Amino acid sequence: MLNRRSLIRAYTYALALAFVTSAIAFTATSEAKMLKTAADSAEERAFNELASNADAMATELERATLSASPNMINSILSKAYAHSAAAVTAISSLPDSSTSLSGTTEYISKCGDFALYLARNAAAGVKPSESDMSSLKAFVKNASAMADELRSAAERLRNGEICVGAVCEDDNATDVTLGGTLKRIEAAALGYSGANYDGQFSEHLKNLTAKFTEGKFITNEDEVLELCESFTGVSRDKFTVELVENAAVPVYTASADGVFLEITKTGGYIKSCVFSRPVEYARYSAEDAIAKAEEYILKVGGLKDMKRTSHSVSENRCTVSFAHCEGGVNCYADAVKVVVALDTLDIVGFYTGDYLMNHTEREITEPTVAQSDAESGLSEGLTVSERGLAMLQTEGKSEKLCHEFSCLDADGNKRTVFIDGATGLEERIDIWDENENGMSVR
Repeated sequence: MLNRRSLIRAYTYALALAFVTSAIAFTATSEAKMLKTAADSAEERAFNELASNADAMATELERATLSASPNMINSILSKAYAHSAAAVTAISSLPDSSTSLSGTTEYISKCGDFALYLARNAAAGVKPSESDMSSLKAFVKNASAMADELRSAAERLRNGEICVGAVCEDDNATDVTLGGTLKRIEAAALGYSGANYDGQFSEHLKNLTAKFTEGKFITNEDEVLELCESFTGVSRDKFTVELVENAAVPVYTASADGVFLEITKTGGYIKSCVFSRPVEYARYSAEDAIAKAEEYILKVGGLKDMKRTSHSVSENRCTVSFAHCEGGVNCYADAVKVVVALDTLDIVGFYTGDYLMNHTEREITEPTVAQSDAESGLSEGLTVSERGLAMLQTEGKSEKLCHEFSCLDADGNKRTVFIDGATGLEERIDIWDENENGMSVR
């Protein structure tokens, strides 16, 4: 039987244990509350950043409609682009933004890209056309409506009229929750139209078709199987074929053990071919692979006047890139890639998607700006090693004829500068990386 001292000791231990357990539970609860508060604060900050930058973007877009000076338009719309980028960054900090705010993100990006397009034109002294100005005003109207919604929601959030996160009983309630408010803003954004212009978010890009296959015959499954066998050496009865219509280039897909092909429905061209076998070691060099790829490209039907542009080595495979060269003009949009296994020099990959989308008969005239005048505008730190002409594809998938200057900088590194043949302005600067893994541009 326990004596009085033992009972007191047991009671004391029990009290201590209860106190410690309670303290741990309290600490855990407090930490959870602190984390929740911190998460909610971060979400509120991100939303305030979104609202602030969307408002500033809309203001700058509107300001640009009032300017008649290319210099001022360039300055104003450069700011609008910066606010657009900051708003998109803020959206990425909001929970589930990649899905719940995809339309809002896209529309703000469209505003920023259109602003950048007009700013670049203004930098070249070109004022917005009547069509561009009409599109800009439409962007102002919709961006301002979005900014008003965001600004109002941000103010209500600060005043505690909108709740955030787990404290919300119904996150779909559009008037009292942040999640619901964002859903309402997203629904409106999905209804906003864009514009046709020479940029990556232009509406016309949604309807692009492959130039090279236009007007060609429609192939059938039997012809596809015949082509699969002749191109790969694998018996036609090994392939499973399926037609994929909902693509910019409708194709038949054909698969067999270890090989996959895409063959265009129109024209019956190889869009891609991949042999999936492992390449566990490299017996041959990149130079051997390049020679094999150059030999292979000459044998492929439908391709002509291809020029090697770069190569890279990864996982014992060498990828060699080619572009069409027409009358001495490099047409970089008409690209083809050949992948060579370094163990046997077998071709294990072949990709022509860019060539099929872009290759067409071109009428290439002499550039307005003379080569010597274009070269005189290069940076003093560059030494020209080669001169030529190139057709460069813009973000809106149009093309510009440019002077192409292959250069070395002061440290002997390769750089390529493209000067617009119509304006004499720098269009693009490529920085080359050359190492043991190849030669690629960034």
